[in-house]
Amino acid sequence: MGIISRIFEAGEKKIIDRSVAIIDIALKSNRILGDIIKKSERSEAIRSLDNKADSESFALSNLIISGAIAPNLINSMIALVHREEEIVDSIFNLSRHLLRYELKSREYASYMGRSLEEMNLLADSAIKLLHKMHGTDEIRKLKGLRHRVKALENDGDVIKDAMLDFAYSSKAGFKDFYFIIDAAYLSDDILDSCEDASDIFISIMTSIIT
Repeated sequence: MGIISRIFEAGEKKIIDRSVAIIDIALKSNRILGDIIKKSERSEAIRSLDNKADSESFALSNLIISGAIAPNLINSMIALVHREEEIVDSIFNLSRHLLRYELKSREYASYMGRSLEEMNLLADSAIKLLHKMHGTDEIRKLKGLRHRVKALENDGDVIKDAMLDFAYSSKAGFKDFYFIIDAAYLSDDILDSCEDASDIFISIMTSIIT
């Protein structure tokens, strides 16, 4: 795995390799979320993926604290695994929110559908970039990928703010108003977790090399 193969000890490489499985789960979950947003999926498939990510995170955390890696990397490695798991958790939380309630207004539903689809596509791109970071062999390239994740998160902030503006400027009832507000923040949580995970990954790699 390029840089990881050259500078990581066996235990550290194992953690990085296995944590990619959580990112794969996030990608699958996000695609199901996309179907839920489009109203073509109403199953609980994301729940089983969320449970799978929880189990993988628990196993990796135990492996990390068992002495499999250098002591100075323990906290950062645990933080990385937890942030990657949070991507799946955030996707699951948004899916539950969308399955619990439907906007009655066609105008509101149409606007939120478009906005959430845009957020879903941004999240798909961010998760793919995070996956790519795990196999990139140069710090310069890693920083470039991290910059792209940040740009996607910034784009998500613009859409989130627009959804909030829409909610506050509308004449939505109590339930519709809070549904829109919560959906805006929950969708943004996915991108925030992607950005946090990319930051931690860069920090780990930089600390090892320097």
